[in-house]
Amino acid sequence: MKTSFPRPRLSAIASGCSLCLAGAYFLSFALGARPGYGISLSATLLATMLGGLWLSARKRDDNIRFPLETFARSWPFWLALAWSRGLVDSNRVINLVLLSGFTVSACLRAADLLARSSRLSNFASPRRVRLVSALSATCFTLVFSIQTWMKYNSFRAYWMDLGYMLHPIWNTTQGRWFEYFYVDGTFRSSLGDHFSLIFFPIAAVFKLFPYAYTLFFIQALAGAVGGILVYILAKDLFESKKTALVMQLAFYFYAPLQYGMITDFHADPLGVPFLMMILIGFHRRKFGLFLAGFILSLTVKEHVGLVLAPLMIILGFRYKPWRLPAFGLSVAGVVFSVAAWNYFIPHFNHGEEALSLAVLYPGGEDGLGGVIGTMITEPVQTIKRFVSVHNFEQLTWLLLPLLFLPVFAVPEIGALTIFLAKELYAVFVMHNHHQALMAPILFWCLMLVIRRRFPDTNRTVSVAVLLSCILIGFISGESPLSHRFYRAGPSWYFPSAHSRALNQAVELVPPGKSVSADSHIAIHLYDRRKLHLFPHPFPDDSTSYVLIDRQHYESGTEIRHFTWDKKPRSSILATFDSLKAGGTYDLIFDTDGVEVLRKKDAPSSAD
Repeated sequence: MKTSFPRPRLSAIASGCSLCLAGAYFLSFALGARPGYGISLSATLLATMLGGLWLSARKRDDNIRFPLETFARSWPFWLALAWSRGLVDSNRVINLVLLSGFTVSACLRAADLLARSSRLSNFASPRRVRLVSALSATCFTLVFSIQTWMKYNSFRAYWMDLGYMLHPIWNTTQGRWFEYFYVDGTFRSSLGDHFSLIFFPIAAVFKLFPYAYTLFFIQALAGAVGGILVYILAKDLFESKKTALVMQLAFYFYAPLQYGMITDFHADPLGVPFLMMILIGFHRRKFGLFLAGFILSLTVKEHVGLVLAPLMIILGFRYKPWRLPAFGLSVAGVVFSVAAWNYFIPHFNHGEEALSLAVLYPGGEDGLGGVIGTMITEPVQTIKRFVSVHNFEQLTWLLLPLLFLPVFAVPEIGALTIFLAKELYAVFVMHNHHQALMAPILFWCLMLVIRRRFPDTNRTVSVAVLLSCILIGFISGESPLSHRFYRAGPSWYFPSAHSRALNQAVELVPPGKSVSADSHIAIHLYDRRKLHLFPHPFPDDSTSYVLIDRQHYESGTEIRHFTWDKKPRSSILATFDSLKAGGTYDLIFDTDGVEVLRKKDAPSSAD
């Protein structure tokens, strides 16, 4: 049975119901913010919704059922989000705007108007569609590479994690393969933290263009190419270039993908086009492309093999001729990840486990087996880590632009099982580079749902997804189309007197000289072998220059634990002051809280 798009009158009714639920939310706060009132009112509205669904089912009218089903499917998520955030947070206005199906119905109504617009239909000729697709990919690459560079240039990027990528890549170009100074002041290999083999070709490009912007450009380009591949897959699924373009634009506006582009530089976003290669190869039944995407995905990070395992199993069941090779690739992915965690990473990490595994996962200091053992021996704590208000909230934000369409109705969503489990058990944050790898699979599931459930209105529903991505991006994203960008802009993206003082301090340090500096300063001095995070390697006074920022510093858990030994910042500043008064160093720069010390007998050549 074909599903039609709801008439405007019914869409307005759905919006009105949503506003009633928002009114109930307002009333609950007016009555003292006691959950009992909100729950009672919400339960009443729920009964009304169920009654409407029953009547619509009796009439068997898809025009009535579709908006009501969409609303009923979405409102519990919105309501839970509102209660989990609103009672403990001040962002009630945002929650109310997003509450229940209001966003859903509003986006559907706007999408209906746009899809019916004759002007847009006439403008979107096949040639123009291809041009807009190419221009959107170009704009995506430029915007997010420049934005990330602006943050770096304003000294708002830090050693965790940009320094872990930038310094070993530069060392590789100098013949020291992936070497870098660990936060404890020792030489190590970055392959001992993340087994990212993809950095080999990136180092080759970096040797030709030795600038931090090169890495930002490569990362943004990976996201742009992923969008082009979404366009290709959507064109195959919907047999429409216009609908495919809408899905490509929605992909670019998807906030978790954008955060993967602007959170400095990481390997995860680089895997976006490789996952799309797997999906396109499967859809077109081209095993060579399918296999190439799988192999390239494994080069991104050690955990990708586990993430790909359920995907291979699901695709194997979907297409019987590929079942045996797909299952074989699933096993190969698991073996690769286990070998990376148990053998490759400890080999490059002086016999220790990966820093990310030890810090993020309980029991991770004993390796992957320790993580699994802790989950089994501490089931209560494990359940609490999985099922928490924070995780629910982040998962909700991750799925908001999908309008809560029944993406969980397709078996392919099971491909995210291990990925979500890994994130929920560790630190699940939508504003994180990890979520970029989810975008291709989520959009693939979304396109399958639209194709199967809405064959006659796939373009309208796709436009609704695009509008929702734009709206959520404005509220929760950090692109130039988000209010957060301009709210944070003066300090995060645009030069200030303080960032200019930091830049002057960096220019005083000759290339190659050994340095100990605060995290956000150190990553601007990556072109040297001996690069420490202050206060390492003191008190042996083995560095030529020391730079510190009394106004700003990176206060992350890892930095505090590994470089400061959990000492307060005041103790670190006291260490710097003792060096300044000790007679071994001269103070050569002191502006706006930025100070630079130079060792009196510093060698003239690189140390």
